[in-house]
Amino acid sequence: MQATFLFIDSSNIYHALKKKGALNWFDYKELISELNKNFLLKKIIFYDAVKDQTIEPEQYSKQQAFHKKLLDENMNLEIKSRKLRYLGENGKVTARIEKGVDVLLATGIIKYAYENQYETALLASGDADYVPAAGFAQELNKKVINLHFYENSSTELRNKCDEHLLMAFKNEKLFLKK
Repeated sequence: MQATFLFIDSSNIYHALKKKGALNWFDYKELISELNKNFLLKKIIFYDAVKDQTIEPEQYSKQQAFHKKLLDENMNLEIKSRKLRYLGENGKVTARIEKGVDVLLATGIIKYAYENQYETALLASGDADYVPAAGFAQELNKKVINLHFYENSSTELRNKCDEHLLMAFKNEKLFLKK
């Protein structure tokens, strides 16, 4: 098996899971276990926007507990993050904006490909913004596989990647389908 890095766009996966009604029972440990059957996962990188503890203390605490659980369950997992931006006025938050997380993930795909740290990149996202990064990795002779849910899935990204794997559920059990 080839050395494989798993790049997870947490926001894209979160919103797909939310649409599917699977947030309460989806388990990253199960996903990683399924992937380990066919790939040598050398590194897993989870990209996330971190909430502000002073603005959303309860949500921040839950997010930190979730991150700790991910790290405890997966020895080769790393979390890379940027701070979530808040918009509003008069002390009231009207919008939360994730800035820089996609760029962080895209540069990770390219950096690790350039450093020859993986042969295959599993890109867990449906975001077409990653098309250029996938292309650069392919120019460096890396295989890029798009791992996605049907919801939030970009046809452009799937077509750019060497392969794609659909994540789906049957009776709350995850399965991967080519």
